[in-house]
Amino acid sequence: MKTIVAKELEIYLCKTLFKGGYTNKLESRLREKSHRLKQELGLGEEPVQFGYDRASRSRTIKFSGIAGTVSFDAYQIEIMPKFYAADDKWRESMFNFIYIARSGRIRPQRASGLRQSRLSFYDHIALMFAESMEYALSRDNIQQYRTVDGASPYLRGRLMLTEQVRGLFAHPGQLYYEQNVLSDDNAFNYLLRWCTDALSSMVRNPEIKRRLLILRAVLPRTSSFFKIPVDEQLPPQYQHYREAVQIANNLAAGISASHQQAGKDGYGYVMAMAAVYEKFIEKTLKQLSFGGRSFVVEPQARSLFAAAREPGMKSFYTIPDNKVSFDGKPQLLIDAKYKNNFMDNAGKKPANSDAYQLFASLVSHGCRRGVLISPCDGAVRTCSKIWEINAGGESYIIALILLNLHDVSTNAAFAALKRDLEEEIVKIITY
Repeated sequence: MKTIVAKELEIYLCKTLFKGGYTNKLESRLREKSHRLKQELGLGEEPVQFGYDRASRSRTIKFSGIAGTVSFDAYQIEIMPKFYAADDKWRESMFNFIYIARSGRIRPQRASGLRQSRLSFYDHIALMFAESMEYALSRDNIQQYRTVDGASPYLRGRLMLTEQVRGLFAHPGQLYYEQNVLSDDNAFNYLLRWCTDALSSMVRNPEIKRRLLILRAVLPRTSSFFKIPVDEQLPPQYQHYREAVQIANNLAAGISASHQQAGKDGYGYVMAMAAVYEKFIEKTLKQLSFGGRSFVVEPQARSLFAAAREPGMKSFYTIPDNKVSFDGKPQLLIDAKYKNNFMDNAGKKPANSDAYQLFASLVSHGCRRGVLISPCDGAVRTCSKIWEINAGGESYIIALILLNLHDVSTNAAFAALKRDLEEEIVKIITY
């Protein structure tokens, strides 16, 4: 299988990217996959976009709003987020980026003896899964109660009257009953075993493959078939399996990823980057210190903006991504804008719609300062730009923070990112 690495939002010549293997049939397949990803991930536009370059008279391709890997036929396309440079660290940084968005902490570095910079995208998924499973299995197996039928001279559960009457003459002296027993034959073990098999078939690194095969040997077998992804809640006593179940569910269909396996369509693990980025900003904001001041980050805070005065009409509400309150008073509204729609090519002014939306939120929430946080290219240092609004004798501040997300591969790198972000926010609060 040929691996192709492409960067989000960059425009490529199809014949160059696919090294001469580009055909109309391949474009048709990619269009179908793009349409399905748009629906499953709830995207506003097609994630795979085609165009035409007049200079070279060639078809072009661009990936927008997604990152991850798409595999089909003889190709595996790894899509790098727009804010990473083309180096070996982007896969490790991206998985820590996803991990922080989910849990608010850096991914535990338990692996040893592996050159993580040489791992493929699926190798990173498998490594994260294997590390989580090794920890969880060292504690216990997931067991759940299930009802089984039985027959014996002794009553060991609830008597089944219908079966008892039927067997009264054929098997005298036998009691027919049903009982609840703890069993490994459950949906969670089925899901985890399925994920282990799926990842084993995709990883390239022999050490990770060996760890997955060992996991498969010790995982409980299931005799029943279950629907995946698993919708039911993981029992509280098995929360140490939470991360592994999340990865397996995401690989199967999950909220932040789309997975397909149909004929030659292959596997795919694709993130809707705008949604993951919003969660990343929320989790990161909650870890800032602000010099020890008491503060609360409230995500998706809803406030009335314009009340409807006619029957049957709906009112307007504003819902910023995060409201930050200090000492119980809201002082800052923050919107995470992954798309970073600038009004000019120099990146000196955000889109009017984003600024107007943020100003409406400031009015309805009774705040004076609002911030748009967008990722910037890895070559740009984290910085902020400030605009002042005078309306009705009141002064409001709208700011844009360009956040450098190039490296979150280690605890030290993530700590540096948080310091830079806090420094820019403090500048805006004290402006």
